[in-house]
Amino acid sequence: MDEFGIGTALKACITIVGLTGSNSQRINRLIKQYQPDEVVVCATPQAADAMKRAGKLKGIVINTVVCDPGQPRNLMQIHRELAPVILRLDPGWLQLFYERQVDRAISDVDRIQEWISAPDPVEWL
Repeated sequence: MDEFGIGTALKACITIVGLTGSNSQRINRLIKQYQPDEVVVCATPQAADAMKRAGKLKGIVINTVVCDPGQPRNLMQIHRELAPVILRLDPGWLQLFYERQVDRAISDVDRIQEWISAPDPVEWL
């Protein structure tokens, strides 16, 4: 257990960044910088549709692909299949990825703490 609350603080920071309302600004920035040889990676089909709609409002056709942020290794396969395009990560995808990584780290710290607190470390091997 993280007795200092570092993991919880990190989660709170990520949540606050997501709630600041600047997500639409991030999407607008991505659309403004978007190039025709790029594909935007979104976390859900709904996010991909929203990205396409946002691009359409600005007269830009945005190509998207869906990849679960919990399975980032799938990006390698997607990139191979779509090469030579450049993949760009949607801000929502990034936020979910960071949230899951912090959750995983919190869980790892709990297991490590449990292991190093055991009277007989051999039990955990």
